[in-house]
Amino acid sequence: MPKISVIIPIYNVEKYLRQCLDSIINQTLKDIEIICIDDGSTDASINILKEYASNDKRLKYMTQKNQYAGVARNNGIKEATGEYLLFLDSDDFFDITLCEKTYLKAIEKDANIVLFGGKRFDQRINEYLASPWYFKTEMLPQNNPFSRIDMDGRLLELTFLGPWNKLFKKSFIQNNHIQFQPLHNSNDDYFVAVALSLANRITYVDEELVFHRVGLQNNLQSKKYQHPLCFMEAYEAIYDKLNQEGIYDDVKQGFVSRLLTDCIYHFKTMKDSHAKWLICQNIKEEHFNRMGILEAEVKGSSIKNQKYIKGLFNAYQWHENMCCIDGYEYRIISQSKIEHPKISIIIYLSSINHCINNLFNQKQNDIEFIIITNFINHIKIDNNITVIEQNNDNLSYARNIGLDFSKGEYVLFLDENNQVILNELEKIYQYACSHKLEVLYFNQYNQCDIMNGKDYFKYLVNNELLIPNIQYTLFNAYYMKKMNLKFSFDVHIDQYLSYRNLVFADKVLCTSYNIYQINILNSEQSYQSFYDYFISAYH
Repeated sequence: MPKISVIIPIYNVEKYLRQCLDSIINQTLKDIEIICIDDGSTDASINILKEYASNDKRLKYMTQKNQYAGVARNNGIKEATGEYLLFLDSDDFFDITLCEKTYLKAIEKDANIVLFGGKRFDQRINEYLASPWYFKTEMLPQNNPFSRIDMDGRLLELTFLGPWNKLFKKSFIQNNHIQFQPLHNSNDDYFVAVALSLANRITYVDEELVFHRVGLQNNLQSKKYQHPLCFMEAYEAIYDKLNQEGIYDDVKQGFVSRLLTDCIYHFKTMKDSHAKWLICQNIKEEHFNRMGILEAEVKGSSIKNQKYIKGLFNAYQWHENMCCIDGYEYRIISQSKIEHPKISIIIYLSSINHCINNLFNQKQNDIEFIIITNFINHIKIDNNITVIEQNNDNLSYARNIGLDFSKGEYVLFLDENNQVILNELEKIYQYACSHKLEVLYFNQYNQCDIMNGKDYFKYLVNNELLIPNIQYTLFNAYYMKKMNLKFSFDVHIDQYLSYRNLVFADKVLCTSYNIYQINILNSEQSYQSFYDYFISAYH
């Protein structure tokens, strides 16, 4: 019987597979078997496996049809004859003493699981990076070996939920019927969390023995946005299993902390905006929310993480409400004849307002006005004016209608009581165009250089500044429509769009230019709810 069965799922890793296999076949512990499961590779991976198998009888390979790493590892367990199991990734590589050191420690302590440390190897910069969260040795209890009972509820915070920095006793895994989940990604979370929670004898080797390759462009992790909810499915299964075993309370604090951290990690690293919203939506759903992460008593960094998740919960509700406004009713009275205006000025007129005519009297042929109002008989009809009759008095509805009808390169949302000097507006338009800005803030005391939206938001937060009022903002219309940025109707109307517009923008500038002759701002409103969400989500 081999001392260790090394199980490696493989999928399209021809570039890195030789380094991986070389670091395993040259281990100082020779009494091992190497089981490689090819998951339907379309590159030369299978040919490399055949080559290595012909030169080393300890290596055997099998194939399956693209069922992902969880199924591959389960198939490897079925074939394994070793006393211990080591699950490694085919694009990683390993210290040649890994098997020897972990096996000797396992025998010494009669351990169910042996933990060890590792580093990241960043493929992009060809450097090793410290990764202390792989194994937080500062959290280790005095007892060795130890179990969940010794960890004050925090066992699942001790190490991340990947299998490749852990050695497992095969009989322990089989007796407890622990398997990997058949998920596209996050298929190892359940296996590791349940194994750690059930283990009565956990020990460790306090060395960095695995080198986990990061910065890859086409591995499964880089495509997780295609299946963004797998990690949630994994945690639900973990929650149910731990409760079924009657041990959830023993690991609850670590479970909640780990789940909060992973929700944030997956949200931040998800490439697709739709995938991000799916995560927000599922945090809101009962089947996930039943685990109580929003109400649980938490400590330390989990307090901030819980606040972040609550922000995502609220953000989805706001997003849902924003999507509901597509049902607004309106009637087009007249449309602007300007084909390609420089700026669309959108004005919601809630009362008879003679100031608006002063604005129209300023001749400017390449600016269009879009007026949404119930007072259509009091509005001047002209070639550069679009008039839309709205059947309710909701400002968000009005502005979104105006945005839909706008044809300008840039958009300005104007309050009905404001008086704009159009020649000055032309100046800031030219400035925005010359710098290809998505957002230009004007009439500001706190000026800044061009930066991306997230950096500007951090600047605001760090200096305890509020985002400039929407009436001091010139928006790039193409950018707004591309990002589907609209007003919501049940939260602070301006701030919702302002913050979303800001954090996704690539080029933002803050200037002292002023375009107003008369400016009457609305009464101040609390920005706190928006800071709660956006600070957590983008800071």
